[in-house]
Amino acid sequence: MCRILIISFILFSCDKDNILGTYKTKIGGPLILIILNKDSTYFFRFPGYFKGSDVIEQSGRWEKELNYLTLNSSEQPKNNSLIKVKEINNPEIKGDTIMIEINNDDGLFAESKGDTVLLTPPSIFELNRIKYTLKDARPIHKFVFKNLESILIHGFETDYPIYFIKNKHSNYFKIDLIHSENKADIFRYRTYFTNEKIEIEKDTLFYDDFILTKMAK
Repeated sequence: MCRILIISFILFSCDKDNILGTYKTKIGGPLILIILNKDSTYFFRFPGYFKGSDVIEQSGRWEKELNYLTLNSSEQPKNNSLIKVKEINNPEIKGDTIMIEINNDDGLFAESKGDTVLLTPPSIFELNRIKYTLKDARPIHKFVFKNLESILIHGFETDYPIYFIKNKHSNYFKIDLIHSENKADIFRYRTYFTNEKIEIEKDTLFYDDFILTKMAK
């Protein structure tokens, strides 16, 4: 038994050492950088989308399970009151269908004025971290999804706090997105990771629609 544990530890250590290093996107797109350190910490860098926009840099801890890395930032949003969710079990909704209704107070678009941040209409949903791009601004959206555990909503460069489902039988979610007067309440898209899953294959990371390759030492 001890021999098996020792062998397993050695294999795990070798596997971990093999994935350590710096990963970058190739020339031609946004220069994204992920560094995996031996102490299980990471560094993430993402360029601004537009000229003059802020470069995103954040760090935290990573874990590996099978072919996926899980990243969690050291700094997480502290104000969860920016999103309010009412879960409903609607008997008229059949099978694996779920409905999500979004109410964006003020209906304001992305804009910063002094210390005030105007939240944006959602453009992307993540259901169990699987991304769905919204094609229009209607308030109610229909999905076919089994075993929903979490909802994460992105506006344009705005992240709302991740919401974890409380009742597994809920199939209709009324979500209020709240306007904040404090910039410190807003964590822009990609400025933090909460159980972010990144696929890894040999010397390659697959993050969103981007492919990052490991740099030679």
